[in-house]
Amino acid sequence: MNAKVTVPRPWSRAGRAAAVALVVAALAAPHAHAQEVQTKEHRVRIVELVRGLEHPWSLAFLPDGRWLVTERPGRLRVIAGGKLEPQPVAGLPRIDAQGQGGLLDVVAHPRFADNGWIYLTYAQRDERGRNGTELARGRLIGGPNAYRLADLQMLL
Repeated sequence: MNAKVTVPRPWSRAGRAAAVALVVAALAAPHAHAQEVQTKEHRVRIVELVRGLEHPWSLAFLPDGRWLVTERPGRLRVIAGGKLEPQPVAGLPRIDAQGQGGLLDVVAHPRFADNGWIYLTYAQRDERGRNGTELARGRLIGGPNAYRLADLQMLL
């Protein structure tokens, strides 16, 4: 028996193309220059935004213009004024970076400007050696070269 599986696509084609372009730009090779790539449905322009990231995974845009970027090996990085802060954010939970696991998503609270909360998903190995995905939140505090998470709470 053949079954057809339909995956809902909530984004428009233009929205999907913009998302793909953003991800591709974030993952651009260190020596890439502006280039165009033809995908099955769209032509995408790739522009290198910053150098020095190792396996960037997720982006969160803060209200003041800074960006937060997760690196799969377990680092949270800050990009401010178009430049990568040299020191990663301190105070993250223990992260099990193996295979596809590591530091995954980062999202700023809708009222980040008022409360400073960010949410992270990451892989963690329990005391029995089982790996699973966890959710935590913490307040981003500090400043250049001294960012850290405070009030860390494991949620899931």
